[in-house]
Amino acid sequence: MMKIDILKNRIFAGNHIISGVTKRNLENYPIHGFTISKSKIADDSQVIKYRNELANQLGIMTNLMKYQKQIHSDVISYVDEASENFVESDGMISDKIGIVLNISIADCAAVLLYDYHQRIICGVHSGWRGTSLNITRKCIEKMINEFSCNSEYILAYVSPCAGGDVYEVGPEFTDIFNNRSIKKTTDGKFLFDNRTEIYHQLIESGISPNNIELSDICTITNHDFHSFRRDAEKSGRMSAFIGMKA
Repeated sequence: MMKIDILKNRIFAGNHIISGVTKRNLENYPIHGFTISKSKIADDSQVIKYRNELANQLGIMTNLMKYQKQIHSDVISYVDEASENFVESDGMISDKIGIVLNISIADCAAVLLYDYHQRIICGVHSGWRGTSLNITRKCIEKMINEFSCNSEYILAYVSPCAGGDVYEVGPEFTDIFNNRSIKKTTDGKFLFDNRTEIYHQLIESGISPNNIELSDICTITNHDFHSFRRDAEKSGRMSAFIGMKA
């Protein structure tokens, strides 16, 4: 089994958390890289094989690696050992030790959340549609209202995603987002900074800036990561994952 190169984060260190983002891994997984979701470059059998390899490397039983069918929504599901992997949602919350939530990304951002007081984890898929629906804020509200979390104790990580300097969008985005995340270039193009918008949503949800880690990696320009904008149908999907250890 090939070793999967994984980007680590710092925000969850020392909190009995397993977390990271799988890289593209072209050297060990030619021709198109390691992927956790079905696409033009990987069929169901390959995806299952790759998911099992990730589980083995992390030391997690395959049935405890949880996925979702992402639909660019604000639907949030609760996940336990019995949960199926094909629930249509874009946010997953769990209070179960040993479960690992996997968010599938390639330009969209994943937001990983952990309340270290209540020991609640959450994984969020937030492309521009999810961000426009405030899915991150809604996940935090659900953690607070249904799991007795407190924003004071919530740590947040925002994964590599399409960078605000190259993520070109249409002028209609100015009706969806404000000037803090939309920029018009000198040649009349519009750029969207999803990372900045999510950061402000975290702050508006009561998360301290000291409890937030933002990756500065742009998936479009950094070829160590999958990008649908860059590679279209040849793009795979990374896993941004989080789970609690005993």
